[in-house]
Amino acid sequence: MSTDKKIDCPVSVLFSETDTPLVNVRRWQEVCSRQITYYEFSGDHFFILEKHKNVAAVVKKALGMGD
Repeated sequence: MSTDKKIDCPVSVLFSETDTPLVNVRRWQEVCSRQITYYEFSGDHFFILEKHKNVAAVVKKALGMGD
């Protein structure tokens, strides 16, 4: 993926290695100018349903609302 303009804000990527290998997830860096924070969860594509409390904690942290 190439673009002239890159995302210029903090980016958090939540993923499951079972669903999308880290090597593919790291391609987000191609479209972002800042460093990305990656959060790996166990599970499949729908890990967000099983891990909703953990996902919510990551989102709150990314928004500066939690530890």
